[in-house]
Amino acid sequence: MRWVAAGGVAVRELLPTAADDIAALMEKYDDLPMCLADASLVWLAEQSGIIEVITLDETDFGIYRLPGGQPLTNLLMR
Repeated sequence: MRWVAAGGVAVRELLPTAADDIAALMEKYDDLPMCLADASLVWLAEQSGIIEVITLDETDFGIYRLPGGQPLTNLLMR
């Protein structure tokens, strides 16, 4: 909790206007399929420029790409 209090975590609000973009991501990766939580993280990475995530979902996050083809970095897999 001290790490959180020191700014280690940022909570972002997903505005209703993000719903179309998130739905488009879920459609793009519907062969996996991409869940709402994964789509939200990818959308936030696109919006914020923060591409480092912590996830146990190595398979899916190894596939997801940002515009321009940039992958997300899973800090647990370093």
